[in-house]
Amino acid sequence: AWRDACAAADPRLPADTNETALQLYTSGTTGLPKGAELTHRNLLTQWSYAAAGHLGRWTEDDLCVVPLPLFHAGGVCYGMNAPYMGATVVVLREAQPQLILQALARHRVTKLGVVPAVMQFMLDHPDCAKADFSQLDTITYGGAPIPPALLRRAVEVMGPVFLQMFGMTESTTLGTALQPRDHNPALPERLKS
Repeated sequence: AWRDACAAADPRLPADTNETALQLYTSGTTGLPKGAELTHRNLLTQWSYAAAGHLGRWTEDDLCVVPLPLFHAGGVCYGMNAPYMGATVVVLREAQPQLILQALARHRVTKLGVVPAVMQFMLDHPDCAKADFSQLDTITYGGAPIPPALLRRAVEVMGPVFLQMFGMTESTTLGTALQPRDHNPALPERLKS
């Protein structure tokens, strides 16, 4: 009802890029949880990295599956790369391996974002052996350390498409990235990065 009562025309309200667009709460790993205010500029800068290819090559033809929670910077910041680029995003209710594998079977998924624990659950799921990962060109992961053995196994099963992101809520989840070319089993020290 609220939406239908609104005018269809863009009101063209001025927006200050330094104003808060989103407030997300940190986990409090270094202290008490706190609200991190992300400005329009923070978000636009993060999404511009996807547009520039720093987070894999994104196009309007991509289909991104987001099983990450949207109350977390990982889910909302990563998930908005797709609409920013004019691509399609599929948001899953839960980060359940079966739901992710079903989405891969149902859609032409090119991008996927997960945490290492979910990656482990996907690889251990009985349906993983028959899953088709060939359409995926980027699997972004982060949020926790990843054991090198898990990463090697994931590359063997899903392909050399992994991109690690390290950051924090205050930086819209991006501080540094380990690109797919850096996921070289011959350089195990990088896999521990």
